Amino acid sequence: MEVVERSPINMESTFGLLAFSPDIYQLTGLRLTHTNLFGSGKLFDARATEYYRVSGERHDAHETTARVAYVDPHLFDSKRTFMALGAGWLDTETGRNDNGDEFRRRQLGLDATLGRRLWDFSYFSMGYQYRPVRELFSRKRGDDGQFVTYNRLRSGVLIYSFGWNTEDDPYFPTRGIKLDVTHFDAARVTDGGEKYARTEARFGAAISSGRWSFLTALEGGTAPHGNLPIGDAFTLGGPRRLSGFATDQLRGQEYAFGRMDAQYRLNFATPLYGLTLLAGVTAEAGRMNNAMSEPTLTGWQRSLGAYIAANTFLGPIYLGVADAKNGRGRFYLFIGTP
Repeated sequence: MEVVERSPINMESTFGLLAFSPDIYQLTGLRLTHTNLFGSGKLFDARATEYYRVSGERHDAHETTARVAYVDPHLFDSKRTFMALGAGWLDTETGRNDNGDEFRRRQLGLDATLGRRLWDFSYFSMGYQYRPVRELFSRKRGDDGQFVTYNRLRSGVLIYSFGWNTEDDPYFPTRGIKLDVTHFDAARVTDGGEKYARTEARFGAAISSGRWSFLTALEGGTAPHGNLPIGDAFTLGGPRRLSGFATDQLRGQEYAFGRMDAQYRLNFATPLYGLTLLAGVTAEAGRMNNAMSEPTLTGWQRSLGAYIAANTFLGPIYLGVADAKNGRGRFYLFIGTP
């Protein structure tokens, strides 16, 4: 029997379509990972995504992201300590909302992270991100009409994270819990900028009975001090985050969100194709306080949806629809790692 060594290079791709009358958006992405850099078990990860409007009546809206990272999962041969170095670029434009609001952000970030695995399923990390390029442009309709703001700031950000994950699958879990808590402190900003902080927590749980799986998610975030610039504001909207609204349609200083899913497994993974097919329904509710966009969408917003999903050799596939009382009917399709 001939043993073929597995290639240390992994490649993943993403394709997605989001449609909400009269606009259609497309998402494409590529990720390349080397899992044994220099033959020493170090990781190199590079990824890029492009999200843009392909048809419709709104002004152009797009988001371009790129990131490279070097990861040492066992720093100084430790089984529990890890380190990461990375650089990322973000260029995003929301297009024009129904009330005339627009937003654009360009940012370059350089970061370093040191972390430690605490128990079998948890970790704590502390990192620093320096943003030598950070440009923000926003046009927001206020009570007295429209106004335009623009600023170019450099900032340094401390990031603290804690995570716990016992879920049995990253995309379609049937049991386990997941918790992520992140505190973000912009302690250094250039003259003219305001110091600020943001804290966010995300919790998820999954249980199953026979072919049924039930998933719940609870999320919330607040700004302990200062005012979040629109580029770091909390967002809601898009698939699985108030699916009946456009991606990141709601932005603000504080938010709460909950989601419940009921999934029925139509079949189990086959040895030949590894295909698992399921159907699901989802109910979501969220609210954005101290809103920076969509000021008329106050209080709790609700969304209902249904989808068919599969775990394939191409990665996860989602095909779904969603609607909301104060949103528009949405259709979305994702192929590959979201």
